[in-house]
Amino acid sequence: FPVTIGLKLQGSNDASNWIDLDNRSSNTTLNAANAWGAFACNQGNTGFYQYLRLIQTGVNSSGNNQLALAEIEFYGIFDY
Repeated sequence: FPVTIGLKLQGSNDASNWIDLDNRSSNTTLNAANAWGAFACNQGNTGFYQYLRLIQTGVNSSGNNQLALAEIEFYGIFDY
């Protein structure tokens, strides 16, 4: 099974201009079948965003660009 090593989480309010919220490289937290991981955003950004996107920032442990996630959850505060 391929393991995702590098990920970037970005936020936007117009789906055109994106701000980095978190960046993980050489990550081994998810380095097993059925692994779970919890990550706090480490960029210190406290803004509110309408859109989120997750980007794989390089090849996975198998050397290809496949990103496989069974589940993803985001927690925060809703601002209406």
